[in-house]
Amino acid sequence: MSRTRSSIYILFSLLCLVNVSLCADILMISPLPSVSHSLWNQKLANLIVTETNHHVTIVDVFHQMIKHPKITHIELGNPIEYGELDLSYFTKYQTGKQSLDLLNEWIDLSTKNLINMPKTKQFLDEYKGKKFDLIIFDGGCCEAFLGFVDVFGAPPLIIATAFGSASFLMDYAGNYDNPSYVAGSMSPYIAPMNFMERLENTLVYIYFNYLHHYKSLNNADKLAKEFFGNEISNVRDIASRAVVTLINYHPTLDGVKPLLPSIVSIGGFHIEPTKPLETELQKFLDNSKNGVIYVSFGSNLKCTKMDEDKFNIFVQAFKELKQNVVWKCEKSIPNQPKNIFLGKWFNQSDILAHPNVKVFISHGGLLGTQEAVYHGVPVLVFPFVIDQHINAKRLEKMGVAIPMSYMDVTVSGLKKSINTLLTDPSFRETMKARSAAFRDNPISPRNLTLFWIEYVLRHPNTDLLRSATQEMSIFQILLLDVIIFLVSIVLTILIVFIYLIRKILNIFRKTKPKKKTS
Repeated sequence: MSRTRSSIYILFSLLCLVNVSLCADILMISPLPSVSHSLWNQKLANLIVTETNHHVTIVDVFHQMIKHPKITHIELGNPIEYGELDLSYFTKYQTGKQSLDLLNEWIDLSTKNLINMPKTKQFLDEYKGKKFDLIIFDGGCCEAFLGFVDVFGAPPLIIATAFGSASFLMDYAGNYDNPSYVAGSMSPYIAPMNFMERLENTLVYIYFNYLHHYKSLNNADKLAKEFFGNEISNVRDIASRAVVTLINYHPTLDGVKPLLPSIVSIGGFHIEPTKPLETELQKFLDNSKNGVIYVSFGSNLKCTKMDEDKFNIFVQAFKELKQNVVWKCEKSIPNQPKNIFLGKWFNQSDILAHPNVKVFISHGGLLGTQEAVYHGVPVLVFPFVIDQHINAKRLEKMGVAIPMSYMDVTVSGLKKSINTLLTDPSFRETMKARSAAFRDNPISPRNLTLFWIEYVLRHPNTDLLRSATQEMSIFQILLLDVIIFLVSIVLTILIVFIYLIRKILNIFRKTKPKKKTS
């Protein structure tokens, strides 16, 4: 009888443990002030709640775009209105250093403003003491918010971001990039690189890490201690506790790089199965017998901020095309041409999936670039800021895109580039080959994402994926101590050898008989 009771107790305990895993309470922190990144995080939250029994509380900069009864959305407010700046302003930042400086400026300003938002303090007061089973943090920005990990009792941490595979994300996990063959986040190169490219890539890598680790992180740690209290751990140390880092990376686009087991590539996870479009748009696409040009400069760079002369150049060029144009544009066109379909917001991936879409005119953002590759659509890129210039150069080198300058655009130049992408089959063929490779994964990015989230919930205290490099200094990782030791031994042996030789020669000289003089 006692044995039966014991068995029942063990079974009940196991069921409770399983139930905890099946019904976890997850906190997501999405502090990066970009609508597209917010949507990426909301899609991650939606994936979790629709495929599992977990509940997700998401602390976000923007409003809730995806609603679900198992998602609690807390909107903090946008800390920085860079999305409202005009497009001409953005195009001024084109060099790697300027892009890095601008990125660092945005991160520091965003962190400072967001941590001081009234709703951030309100969230802290209302949720302090609550138990979360897992925290998922967008590591692309605002590391001061990592202080919430300690506030909530240090539950297991996952870092996940749409930002890509930035070197500082790699560094947290001890997965240090080698700039001799790994292109930096703000480097336009693809391996193999020649000497000058490796030199520039290395300098960009060093400068990027200097800005992040010795400026942004120090500022973030100071802000965290001011907000949460001095007992909060250093934010760099909290980031290094992450059990798993989910990165928006795919080798077909970003090049090959070695990844530790704790770094998981989920590039393209946000691309969902194609859904039907609204009736009017679907009809417009279906009836476009000469093909469709899809135009979008993303969620932050708005059509309303285009210079009037630039706006008219695009309108005139599109008007003269025999193809139809679907344009994400927030302003109207007087006497709108019949071949142009305007909308303030489109489900971009579903449009790119339509067989009549032949060219994508884009700003070169990473998420849109991944969608273009996934659906095999060549790109005409107008890069404006930060990684968009890098993505444009990489796409051009791959032979799947033509980059253009927004500041120098003309009607004839725009039409010529569009017609080149339409008539030169190499662009579409090369993009189709990339698309096939991008899609061909042993496990879909969505299933892979779910697996690793569940893995961390099943093994919350594991350190099996933790790299020894996380406890080592750069001096040790580069084996500089070993090299110095070995060089010292060799030099010591050489010095001793030379010393002995000189001694022997001196003895030989002293014992050598002197010649007789007559």
